[in-house]
Amino acid sequence: MATATRHFTCADHGQRMSFAEFVDGDLEGVPHLDELARGVIVVTEVPGPNHGRVVMKLGALFVHDDDDHPGVIHYRAGRAES
Repeated sequence: MATATRHFTCADHGQRMSFAEFVDGDLEGVPHLDELARGVIVVTEVPGPNHGRVVMKLGALFVHDDDDHPGVIHYRAGRAES
């Protein structure tokens, strides 16, 4: 017997669920990322262009500050940097 696909939304964040239920489901409300962590649904908002602009500006400020005060900032990294 066929079953209907469950559609997840942001309201499902924090709900307990089995792996089988999770892989058979579908997340609505893009742009969001969903994952199952220790049997709990975790819904994460995807940052948009404005967030990227703020991160880029802050990075530039750190570079200029490091130029003006060498040796104070010892390390800077973000999620996409290696």
